[in-house]
Amino acid sequence: MDLLATDQGAGPVECLRQTFQNDHARRAHFLKLLAEKLKDPAFRNQEGFPQGTDEAILAMSDPPYYTACPNPWLADFVACYGKLFDPSEGYPRDPLAGEAWHGVVTEVASEATIDN
Repeated sequence: MDLLATDQGAGPVECLRQTFQNDHARRAHFLKLLAEKLKDPAFRNQEGFPQGTDEAILAMSDPPYYTACPNPWLADFVACYGKLFDPSEGYPRDPLAGEAWHGVVTEVASEATIDN
């Protein structure tokens, strides 16, 4: 399946209680806001802010979901989609226990190829 060939930008999109014509319009709106935010020296002086150019940060970001710098919409996400912890509500989740073998080369297999 070619993910680039799918039309993921079709149809209305809701994000942070705002409705956009499609995903492309949502991305363009938040990229414009992020570009404005990047011009603010106080925003850029945050601890951990990347040293990249504005163009590089914007190219690597898909705001408001992901930004290649501290995300200025994090508080909005929590306010919009978060909820307070209620200890009376159950949270049944089993721990993830499994083997991760994809891409692992064992020592025996590597020695066998070296000896040949």
